[in-house]
Amino acid sequence: MKRYLLLFVISISFLTTNAQWVNIPDSNFGKWLATNYPTCMQGNTQVGFQIDTTCSAIVNETTVDCSSQNNIKDITAIKYFDSLTTLRCEVNILTTLPSLPSGLKELFCNSNHLIALPSLPSGLTYLDCSVNQLSTLPFLPIGLVALQCEVNQLTSLPSLPAGLTDLRCSGNKITALPSLPGNLSILKCEDNQLSALPSLPTGLNELFCQSNQLSALPPLPSGLINLSCNYNQLSALPSLPLDLKDLRCAVNHLSTLPSLPSGLINLVCSKNQLTSLPDLPDSLDLFVCMNNPNLYCLPKLNKVTNWYFDTTGITCLPNYPRGSTTSIPDWKTFPLCDIASGCPLYSNISGNIHKDTTSSCLLDSLRPGNKLPNIKIVLSNAGVIAEQMYSTSTGEYSFDTHSFSNYEVTIDTTNIPIQVTCPSSGFHTVAITAADSLKFNVNFGIECRDSDVGVEAISGRFRQGRTETVTIQSGDMTGFLGCSGFSSAIVSTAIIGSVQYKNPAPGALTPTTVVGNTLTYAIADVSKIDMTSDFNIDVQTDSNAVLGSSVCITTTIHTPTPDYNPSNDSLTMCFSVVNSLDPNDKTVYPNDISQNATWLNYIVQFQNTGNDTAYDIVVRDTLSANL
Repeated sequence: MKRYLLLFVISISFLTTNAQWVNIPDSNFGKWLATNYPTCMQGNTQVGFQIDTTCSAIVNETTVDCSSQNNIKDITAIKYFDSLTTLRCEVNILTTLPSLPSGLKELFCNSNHLIALPSLPSGLTYLDCSVNQLSTLPFLPIGLVALQCEVNQLTSLPSLPAGLTDLRCSGNKITALPSLPGNLSILKCEDNQLSALPSLPTGLNELFCQSNQLSALPPLPSGLINLSCNYNQLSALPSLPLDLKDLRCAVNHLSTLPSLPSGLINLVCSKNQLTSLPDLPDSLDLFVCMNNPNLYCLPKLNKVTNWYFDTTGITCLPNYPRGSTTSIPDWKTFPLCDIASGCPLYSNISGNIHKDTTSSCLLDSLRPGNKLPNIKIVLSNAGVIAEQMYSTSTGEYSFDTHSFSNYEVTIDTTNIPIQVTCPSSGFHTVAITAADSLKFNVNFGIECRDSDVGVEAISGRFRQGRTETVTIQSGDMTGFLGCSGFSSAIVSTAIIGSVQYKNPAPGALTPTTVVGNTLTYAIADVSKIDMTSDFNIDVQTDSNAVLGSSVCITTTIHTPTPDYNPSNDSLTMCFSVVNSLDPNDKTVYPNDISQNATWLNYIVQFQNTGNDTAYDIVVRDTLSANL
C-alpha cells in the first residue's frame, strides 16, 4: 500500500511542475477569473486565488471583458494574456493599470479612478479612458484611430497620431489643442478652457466646442455636418458649409448670422444679441431663436416643425408658415405684419374667416362676428391649386403668390355643415399686378348649413399600475358656429384591455350609467357640451398588464335623427401598454473601512431598457450601525 501511495504522490508532483502559479492580488478579479477560466485557476475568496500563467485558455484569449464586475481594483494578471487584443475593464475602481499585452488593439478603461496610464502598446487603435482622474496622457501610438478621454483633469494633450479620426476630450481643463490630424472627422472638445481652436481638418464632419472661452472660430470645413458652439464669446460666425445640417450657437454675442445652408434641419440661436435673421431654409425641423429681445422682424417663414421664439420683440409675422408647425408662443395668435410695422411682408393676399353678421364681409367693432379657426382656405390659379392652409386660432390666413396673375380664393367645406354667405359667389377673385400686389381683407363670412355632431379625438397613455387621464373629445363638430341643431344625445364609451375605469376626470361629467368598462352619458342639450373636458375619464392600468398589449377605446355619439356627417359619429383608438425597465447597480469604494478612510465613494448606475419614460428613480441603502 505504501508503495502505491508513493507512486501516486510522485505522479501528482510531476504533473504540476509544468504549471506556473502566480498569486492574484485582488480577490474580486480572482473570483471573476475563476468564473470565466476555471481550468486555469485555483483557490477561493478565503485563501486567495492563483492563476496558471501557462494555461492555454489564458495564453490564447483575445478578449477580456471584466467591466462592471464588483469593484475590481487590480488587474495585474492581465499581463499574462499574451494574445489579448481587446480589454474592457470599465466601471470598476482601478487606480492603476499594469503593463499591457503588446498585441492589444482596443482598451476600454473608462469610469474608474485611474490617475495615470502605463505605456500604450504600439498597435493600439482605440482608447477610451474617459471619466477618470488623469492629469496627463502617455505617448499615443501611431496607429491610434479613436481617443476618448472626456471628464478627466487634463490640461493638455500629447501630439496626435496622423491617422486619428475621432477625438473626444470634453470635460477637462485643456487650454489649447495640438495640431489636428488631417483625417479627423469628429472633434468633441466642449467644457474646457479653450480660447482658440487650431486649423480644422478638411474632412471634419462634426465639431462640438460649446462651453469654452472662444471669441472666434476658424474657417469651417466644407463637409461639416454638425456644429455646436453654444456658451462661448462669439460675436460672429464664419461662412457656413453647404452641407451643414445642425447649427447650435446659443448663448454667445451674435448680432447676425451668416447665410444658412439650404438643407439645415436644426437651428438653435437663442440668448444672443440678434437684431435680424437671414433667409430661413425650407428644411427646418427645429428653430429656436428665443431670448433675443432686440429681434423684432422675421424673414419669410417656410416649413418649420418646432419653433420657439418667446422673449423676443416679435409682435407680428411676415407670413404664416406652411405645414404643421408647433410653437411657443403659439404662432396662430400673432397677426400678420402690415406696412406700419416696419417689417418685411411675405403675404400679398390675406384675410379672415368669421361668422357672418353683415353682407360686407368686413369684421370690426360694429360687426363682431366670431373668427373661425381650422377652416381650410384654398388658393387656385387657372383652376390649379397653388397653396392651401387652415385658418389660425384667431381666424386669419395668408398666401404669398409667386407671379402676377388672377387668383381664386375659396373655402373647402367638404364634410363640414357650413356655407359661405359672403361673398355671395362663395369665392374671391383677386388680381395681383405690379401696380397692386397687396390684397388685404379678403374675408369670408360663414353660416351653418346643417347640423353635425361627432367624436373628434381620443388620447391616453397606459402604464402598468398607474392611473392616467384619457381625453375624449365629442360633441358639436361646429361648436364655433353652434350648428348642432340637436337638443339631446347619448354618448357611450367602451374600453377593452387591461385597464379599469376609475372615475370622471376633474371637471368632467359623471356618466349616467357605468357597466364594467362601458360608460353612458344622457345629454339633454348638446350645445352645452364642452368637447375638451366633459367626457374625460381616469383609468388604471393593471400592474400585470403585458407590455405592448393593446387598450382600445370606442366612443360613439347618437342623436334622435341622423346628422350631416354620420361617418364621424364613432371613433375607435387603440394604444399600447408601456412601462420603463430599469436595472440598477450601486457600488462603493472602498468596500471595507479602515481608520484612514475618510470618504466612501458610491457609483450608481441606471439604465432604462423599457418602452417608456422612467420616473422617480431612487436608490436607497441603509448604513450599518457600526459605521
